[in-house]
Amino acid sequence: SYYMIVKEWKSGDSFEVEFDMKAEVTVLNGKAAVTRGCVVYAIDSRIQDIDVLVGDKIVCEEVVEKEINCRDERVFTFDNGAKVKMVDYASAGNKWDDRSILVSAWLDM
Repeated sequence: SYYMIVKEWKSGDSFEVEFDMKAEVTVLNGKAAVTRGCVVYAIDSRIQDIDVLVGDKIVCEEVVEKEINCRDERVFTFDNGAKVKMVDYASAGNKWDDRSILVSAWLDM
């Protein structure tokens, strides 16, 4: 999205932008995906079993110490009690010399 600010700018002028970065679940065809703003999260099999069943709402999110080289690693707790450790999709599976790593952005419900 774009927003145009029409103004005569002077030295010292500034503006502030706030984004809603609340974690959300998108459900499609019986699968769930987790996003925070424009960031999509994925399971990386190096830190989380990908065979997990999740609910359709996140009740808690927690930033955790990174186990792998990634930009963002969090544990999301779903309304069915499932706790799932996920990383930003851009970092998931980013160890190119190991083809055994499994990655999934769409989770079973």
